[in-house]
Amino acid sequence: MTSPLSTSWVLILVWLALYFLDNYLTVYVTGLYERQDPKVIHFEGGYELTPQYKDEINRLKLFGPRFIRSALITTLFLSLVWFIVNQGWTYPVIYSVAMGALILLALVVNLRHIQNITFFKSNGDTERPQGEIFYPHTMIYRGSAIAFMAHAGFFLLLALLDGSWFFIGGSLSCAAMAIYHYRLSGSKPELVNE
Repeated sequence: MTSPLSTSWVLILVWLALYFLDNYLTVYVTGLYERQDPKVIHFEGGYELTPQYKDEINRLKLFGPRFIRSALITTLFLSLVWFIVNQGWTYPVIYSVAMGALILLALVVNLRHIQNITFFKSNGDTERPQGEIFYPHTMIYRGSAIAFMAHAGFFLLLALLDGSWFFIGGSLSCAAMAIYHYRLSGSKPELVNE
């Protein structure tokens, strides 16, 4: 049985808000990262982990063309799925899984940004980290893969306890992102001017 909220168009607006917040926070944290004085943390390849957005984010471009194109395409796709489900042409669970996949993944990403904001803001405190820390490309992506897989397991547990297809979607998208980041850990880091 599905709740009325699980087939509501409001979920598309929630996802869109989280997606725009992700872009804003990514640019904001990248700015904090670049303004470290002294520069304590060094990420090989820069702060942004998604290759197709690296150029826009490294230039601190808020809501760049690639981002806007991705937001439009995804919103149109979700709107189509919502329409098909609400016409009774397919199972409502499809929309619930899709929305869970996007909303819960966006929540995890935004929570990671908030952690990074807290870290970089505390860098100005009197008891801030000393010296320099260099995070190699491989370590960054493998650490991210482990974090996403942990969230995938957490959402799967919630799905099993609650019987929610929404959490199944979140589990699947976090697991997919974990696999994607693990694969990126074996690629060559992109050169970024630091």
